[in-house]
Amino acid sequence: MVAHEPFDGSPSEGFGGASFHLSCTGYELDLELKRRGDRDSAGFLLEATVSLHDNGEWVADLNILGASTLWMRHQPLPSCQHSPGEKLDIKPLAPVVSIDSWLEMLDPPIHHGTFRAHGS
Repeated sequence: MVAHEPFDGSPSEGFGGASFHLSCTGYELDLELKRRGDRDSAGFLLEATVSLHDNGEWVADLNILGASTLWMRHQPLPSCQHSPGEKLDIKPLAPVVSIDSWLEMLDPPIHHGTFRAHGS
């Protein structure tokens, strides 16, 4: 169980060491197109995985195709009018917690959360 801290408005960087790795599993499937002609070429379906690493340590394998059906698109926010590194005086309408690491993201909060990835 992860203890999510309330968001205090300060910028920080908790995801700077993240990297995604694409690798083939070795599974292949021949594709039969039922077309024959003068120039045939073999086709294969190759299985691949995407893993998330944080500072070289494995965190999770990702289901990109499954997750992409859940992504919501938002309009871009207007540009910020504060100095870099300045602590913001934010008064949220509902409780908001900070999500500062992959562990906190994989065990999501019950309240609204904000990713603190300043500079990523």
